[in-house]
Amino acid sequence: MGCDLEHRQNRLKANTIGPWGLAALAIGITSPAMGLYALWGPMQLAAGPITPLIFLAAMLMTLPTAISYALLNREAPSAGAASTWLWTAVHPLAGYLAGLLMTTYFAMAAIAQPLMFALFFHDFLDWLHLEWPQPITLAVGVLLASAPVAWVCLRGAEASIKTTVQLMVIETLVVVALSATILTTKAAEPGAITLSAFNPYQASSLSGFWDAMILGVLAFCGFDVVSTAAEEAHAPREHLPKAILLTIIGIAVFWAINAWVFTLSTRVEKVNEYTSHGLTAVTPIAQAYWGLGNLIVIATAFTGLTAVYISSMQGASRIVFALARHELLPGFLSRLARSGCREMRF
Repeated sequence: MGCDLEHRQNRLKANTIGPWGLAALAIGITSPAMGLYALWGPMQLAAGPITPLIFLAAMLMTLPTAISYALLNREAPSAGAASTWLWTAVHPLAGYLAGLLMTTYFAMAAIAQPLMFALFFHDFLDWLHLEWPQPITLAVGVLLASAPVAWVCLRGAEASIKTTVQLMVIETLVVVALSATILTTKAAEPGAITLSAFNPYQASSLSGFWDAMILGVLAFCGFDVVSTAAEEAHAPREHLPKAILLTIIGIAVFWAINAWVFTLSTRVEKVNEYTSHGLTAVTPIAQAYWGLGNLIVIATAFTGLTAVYISSMQGASRIVFALARHELLPGFLSRLARSGCREMRF
């Protein structure tokens, strides 16, 4: 009876995602490891060794938007998120355009992940001393990234959330372990551990600070993906606002603390040298402290990108579903395949 009712209403299966699953979606698309790997070096190159401050300041700039999303989700949770809100409060055309914009954003994020995966796959082949033609490396890397993500997403929200949680745990533990190793090593060096990275006077320039802030704010982009899980969430009016706000604050603190430790690990000149040559500064740092750091960073890049890929696919598919349900996209895009009525909560 319950399944039949859901079919008639053409709605996503309720009570599928619990509070931890919602948090996993939001954290997955920002990615604890990739946020550091990709942005720490460029931010330091732009602003100087104050990246912890950049992450915290970017959080403060993001919070007003996050609070708006939290309040709207408390009042009107919907898989269409901003598209549905604008459709209802302003005009159907505004909702349609917002939906197309959101779909494009999540789709482009989904497209970018396998391409980035292919780049790290190329680094992995280099580590193995294998030389493949670039087109083959790209094709194989994209296939290796996309095949498991497609399989997981087709299994439904439960499988997607489970996989995202597992991948995030792996990448988070690696980042924490690397930071712990750095702190332990630096503790043996007199005066090596300082709080200078939290001193705004260490900034290279005011313009450099704002250049780095652009990257810092971009790091939080995508947290709104959690809004698209509203119809599948358990008690969405209660859990969605908490998931959004706690994710923004929690990931900012995580990035700030680990960015501080990374700043202690290497001289500013070396980080700037790596970054200016288009290299990931974290890779040589991990190699210096762990020996086989290259492989470890590549492995967590794989897990981080896969988590972002899954979260992006979840967001894009649900926005497309919501628009199709409003008859703004072809109707077949709103058809649902259900394998049962099991509830799963995280």
